[in-house]
Formats: sequence, structure tokens, C-alpha cells
Amino acid sequence: MKKDKRTHPRRPVDEQIDFELAGKPLKGSLIDISRGGACVEFDLNEASHQFDLGDQFKTDQSETSLRPGRVVRTYQKGVGIKFD
Repeated sequence: MKKDKRTHPRRPVDEQIDFELAGKPLKGSLIDISRGGACVEFDLNEASHQFDLGDQFKTDQSETSLRPGRVVRTYQKGVGIKFD
């Protein structure tokens, strides 16, 4: 079994959010969140852009506790963000 290397436990979330990734405005879903980061999936029609490790993530949705951060993981439907 693969060991989870995360510093903070993740809490599942299912919330639609507007955000900016690598300067591109997007819509998607917040999948989970912790003190240190989050997982964000894109709406299918938004996922045509390829993102890279280190790309900047921003949102103004303070009610979700999302903070600016950087991409630390990419996968077909979304990205993993580590908060700054």
C-alpha cells in the first residue's frame, strides 16, 4: 500500500469555484482541502490547457479557505495545489 506523504490531513469537499491558474481564468470543483493545499478538478470543457508544476493558482473565494499557491501535481482532470 502506498504511504500518504501529506503533512496535513485532507477534508473532502464538493464545491464549484472560479479560479485562475497560470494566468488563465477557469471554473471547476474543489475536491479536497487541507491546511497546506487542495485538489481542484476542471470542468471538462475547461481542461484543454496543459498546466505545469509551479504554475500559480489564485482565487478570491475566501469562504473556502483557499489561498494562493502553486501546482505540485497534475493529472488528467485537475491539479494538486500547495498553498504559499
